[in-house]
Parts: sequence; C-alpha cells; structure tokens
Amino acid sequence: MRKLWATILAAGLIVGIAAPAMAASSDGTHVSFTLTGFCSFDVVVDLTTWQQVRVVQTAPDGTTTTIVTGRVTGTVTNAETGATLPINVPDPAKITENADGSVDIQVAGPTLTFLRADAPGDSLLILNFGLFRAHQGDSFSFETVGRQVDVCAALA
Repeated sequence: MRKLWATILAAGLIVGIAAPAMAASSDGTHVSFTLTGFCSFDVVVDLTTWQQVRVVQTAPDGTTTTIVTGRVTGTVTNAETGATLPINVPDPAKITENADGSVDIQVAGPTLTFLRADAPGDSLLILNFGLFRAHQGDSFSFETVGRQVDVCAALA
C-alpha cells in the first residue's frame, strides 16, 4: 500500500484509502484513467506532461522520506458532455513512510485530489490550491488549506 501511495503521488495525484475504479493506460509519459463514482458522471483524467524528480532518504529507524518535485499537466473531462478543465500540478510532495507502517503526505501547491468514500456522495474530487496533508495509520485523516475547486461542479 505504501508503494502505491508513493507512485500515485509521484504523478501529482492523491488517492484516498479505498482506490477508485480506474482503467489506466500509460505510454511512459502520458497517463489516462477514468474516475467512476465521484460525480454523477465518469471523469476522464488525461495527464499529458509528466516530469518529476524523486529524492528518497531512509533513516536508521526505517522511516523513508520521499520528496517529489516536478510538473504534471493535463485535463479532467466529463465523459458524458466532453466539458474539460485544465490541470497544472507542479507538486512538490513529501511522503513519509514511518517505521510503524503509517504514512504522512504533504503536498504544496495545486493538486488534483480524489478521495474515495464508502458512502455515496461523500467522495471528494477537487483541485486544491494550497496545502494538502494526509495521514494513513490505523485510520485515515486529511486537511486542506487554501482554495478548492469542486471538479464535479466545474464539469457539470
């Protein structure tokens, strides 16, 4: 699970504890997948620029910290109407995989954030312009600081 978090965050995306239904394809730099169940329609995420640098450090206690910098650009699209919204996710992200198995994530700057909830209508799909922090341990918690754009409303 921790490697999944690091991989997804490297793309400039944050995914909640329950992974969304995604059909993904990639050619190494171009990534496209569909988010189902976040809006009343499917949302196609198409990442056309994916440039990143990752620095990984491991502490003596086994804690691993990954710093991701770079840039991801693309669009999110309403699969029914074709309405699109550009995204520009410049990171940076810091992912800390703690020795106790918990994971702390901090992303500054614009971020496409999608968190899958168990209850219908409670899932989150936003563009966050500010700070995003999440902690995955025995439970999952997150906070956003700054301005958010509701992607479902923007594409409706």
